[in-house]
Amino acid sequence: MSSISARNAPAQGIAAPAQAGDIRQEDIAHRTASAAVKRSYAKVGDHWIQRPGI
Repeated sequence: MSSISARNAPAQGIAAPAQAGDIRQEDIAHRTASAAVKRSYAKVGDHWIQRPGI
């Protein structure tokens, strides 16, 4: 565990249960993950291929 992760661990443990199930947080997480995938991969038909140069 890095020093940054170790410092943030207590705060993450407190904040996560308070926001568990918050639909807005889930929506933001889903959109962020989708954007990250789309930066590295392109959808061709019904499957994803890695973009060239990445």
